Amino acid sequence: MPTVAQIFARTLREIGVRFVFGVPSGNMTDYIEAIRLENAIDFVLVGNETTAAFMAGVCGRLTGIPGVCFGTFG
Repeated sequence: MPTVAQIFARTLREIGVRFVFGVPSGNMTDYIEAIRLENAIDFVLVGNETTAAFMAGVCGRLTGIPGVCFGTFG
């Protein structure tokens, strides 16, 4: 049975997402690994969550495909 992270990554791939921008943290490890295993989506490491949000927004506007960013809590 697939995990929530695997279903999430597969869904991103199915809607055409090619990039996920973010800052990795412990609570996202499973999601980042599932994205890595999809082979069609690249995780782009950025310096902070604000940068990830801007990059995802621009990516979405330029391509018409939803932009995705990961952020930490705390």
